[in-house]
Amino acid sequence: MVKAIDIHVHIPVPDSMQHPRELERRAAMAQYFGARASEQRPMDVDALADHYRSLDTLAVLLTMDSETVSGIPPVPLSFTADAVKKHSDIFMGFGGVDPHKGRAAVEKLDEVVDLGLNGLKFQAGSQRFA
Repeated sequence: MVKAIDIHVHIPVPDSMQHPRELERRAAMAQYFGARASEQRPMDVDALADHYRSLDTLAVLLTMDSETVSGIPPVPLSFTADAVKKHSDIFMGFGGVDPHKGRAAVEKLDEVVDLGLNGLKFQAGSQRFA
C-alpha cells in the first residue's frame, strides 16, 4: 500500500518520439521559468518509477491529445500502457483523446480500454474547449 497518489504526472517521452514543435515548446517553457532546457529534461520512465517508489507514492501517468489545436500528434497511448505494465506496482495510466476529433475521439476510447488504461485526461486550456 502506498502513502500517497500523485494524480497528475506527465509521462516522460524520449526526444526521438517528440514532435519538433513539442521540443520547441519545452525549450520556451524552460526559458520562461528561468532554467536551461538541459536542466529541464525529464527523466526516463524507469527512473520516474524508481523516484515514485522512493516516495512510496503511486503516479498517475497522463497522456494528452491536443493535435487539432496544437498541430502536435499525440504520443501513442501504447507508450503509456507499456510503462504502466512494466511498473504496475507504482504507475496507473490515463489516456487522452482530442474532443475536437469527434467520432475518431469516441473510437479512441476503445483503445484506452483495450490497453488497460484507467481513465481519461482532458485539459480545457490546452485543448481549447469550454
